[in-house]
Amino acid sequence: MMGASDLAIACGRNSMPGLAHGLATAPWSFGGAGAEGLEGGAVSAAGGRGGGRIRVQGSAWLDLLDNPVVDANGEQPKDWVAATGEKVLAGAGAGGSVQIRAGEVFGTGQVLAQGASGYRYYAGGGGGGGRIALLASSGISPSVAFSVGGGWSYIDDRHGAAGTLFKEVAGRSELVVDAENAAPKSSGYSPLPRTPWPQ
Repeated sequence: MMGASDLAIACGRNSMPGLAHGLATAPWSFGGAGAEGLEGGAVSAAGGRGGGRIRVQGSAWLDLLDNPVVDANGEQPKDWVAATGEKVLAGAGAGGSVQIRAGEVFGTGQVLAQGASGYRYYAGGGGGGGRIALLASSGISPSVAFSVGGGWSYIDDRHGAAGTLFKEVAGRSELVVDAENAAPKSSGYSPLPRTPWPQ
């Protein structure tokens, strides 16, 4: 999973972006919570909660009816205005994990494990994107949309790290590292530590 924003700075400053951890091919971690915003050493703004972990499984097929949203997104951070008038900032939550396993996936829907973004104008660090793994032995409908991007920050070097989408469909494997158009130098990194290919 992608780690959330991992550092809170004092009042009026900004938390840093989240980096990546966990398995891309078999994700099963919760998204990390964002850093708390501090004023004078005390917590005054809660970090965003990380996304959950979801497993959807169908032995033969999986039919997505009524355009469902499978949502493991991170949560937006909280903020608070200090007595000095400055913003106390908290980090955004990271995206969680989604696994989908079925013979064939039908229908239309969205599968999300995005990192949340920092607050506009105050530039809290973005949460890292989550991980999604889809294993379908026969096929998947092109109407199923996936999103695993890291959260944005209004300071360019504090975007969350890219998430990953692993698909193994009808014997063909694909791994997508999705930064949602953020330049690599502007976001955290997305290593793939000890990632075994499914057998």
